Amino acid sequence: MAPFRSESDPCRYETMKTSVNKKLLFALALLAVGAASATGVGVSFSGFTKTTLIDQTVAVKRTMYFDATSAWNTDSAKMAAWVWREGTDGFDGFFVDNAFIPNIGGNNYRFSLPSLVNRIIFVRCQDTATVPSWDAKWNQTVNLNIDDTKLKFTITNQVSGGDDDGKYNATASAPA
Repeated sequence: MAPFRSESDPCRYETMKTSVNKKLLFALALLAVGAASATGVGVSFSGFTKTTLIDQTVAVKRTMYFDATSAWNTDSAKMAAWVWREGTDGFDGFFVDNAFIPNIGGNNYRFSLPSLVNRIIFVRCQDTATVPSWDAKWNQTVNLNIDDTKLKFTITNQVSGGDDDGKYNATASAPA
């Protein structure tokens, strides 16, 4: 067997090291989920990044609802949600599940969201987009706060003027 590091292939060692680190992180996440499930003990993390497996695997999920209204639900547009945690250094936002939000009928959408995030932007994407991206954006909402008692957002009006000019407001309410 060839050594991990050699003069002819100096990058092989770093590739192997990265692969081993990812496998170790996955194993630790599975152990944490198993321990939390078996004991019924809640698991919380004071800091996390989108690159860790733990934030999406262990985090308690909550069901969110989005009413795109007829203003947004036109032209076969696809809806996405960009989320992040305000006040956490080093945490970049991400599109939920790196996929479009599933439509549950009419203008209504439903998706699961890690409870660790507290901010959201809804994004109306081109009908030809295969995954959510800012390049595929037709419209977006302003930055919205997530309140655990109001998990349904409804598009309201378009903002005129200021930093949010052209973006849309959305109201938060309790799901019916």
